Amino acid sequence: MESMPTEIIDCHIHPPDSSGATAEWFPEVTNLDSVEKYVAHMKACGVDRCTGASIEASGAEGFAATAAGNKTALAFGDEVGEFYIPAIQVDLRYPDESCWEIEDYHKNEGVRWVGELCPYQYKGEDLYGTDAAMQIFALAGELEMPVNIHCNTLEYVHKICKALPKLKLVLAHPKSSRADYLSRLEIVSSYPNLYLDTSGCVHRYGMFKKFVAVAGAEKLLFGSDYPICSPGSMIEAI
Repeated sequence: MESMPTEIIDCHIHPPDSSGATAEWFPEVTNLDSVEKYVAHMKACGVDRCTGASIEASGAEGFAATAAGNKTALAFGDEVGEFYIPAIQVDLRYPDESCWEIEDYHKNEGVRWVGELCPYQYKGEDLYGTDAAMQIFALAGELEMPVNIHCNTLEYVHKICKALPKLKLVLAHPKSSRADYLSRLEIVSSYPNLYLDTSGCVHRYGMFKKFVAVAGAEKLLFGSDYPICSPGSMIEAI
């Protein structure tokens, strides 16, 4: 039997927002109503460290909500220490503000991860194809900061990977249908700078053996989308 890795890093979590609320679907029974409980569940599941950005941005005009969410994520990191690898969110409508956040937090706060980006919270996935997005992604690539994106339209993924070979782009979610999953497997195997995280759907028998056979184990990252999903269910399935 193969041994489990000595350290499990969950690359796709969402810290509690500024009010202490989390993205859990059933808070009345999961009761993650404190940072201690939030972190305790991850540790009980076997997670050693984690990263991921806030998703508290409301979609309103202006960068204020994104900036506030980033401060909240950093405050979460201050509270839990090295368990959390600092991550920030950007807004593809505001490239100058987003680039300033990336540069400042990378230099002064040890931020090393961007996303998961969820452009559907704003005005849709078309944002991935804009010059503004390319400006933000190019800076992240120069600073060696991976960017995790939620994207259903893979043409944008092709565009980003071709234009920015220095960027390490992480595609969130395997998707649940066989056809969608195979499309993601194919595109990840096509670009050396593209990776897939496991968040959201891991229950298809043989899916990771298939991935490793086609794309290689080094292209697959563990992510849970916690607290929407439990890392324990993901670890057990894998």
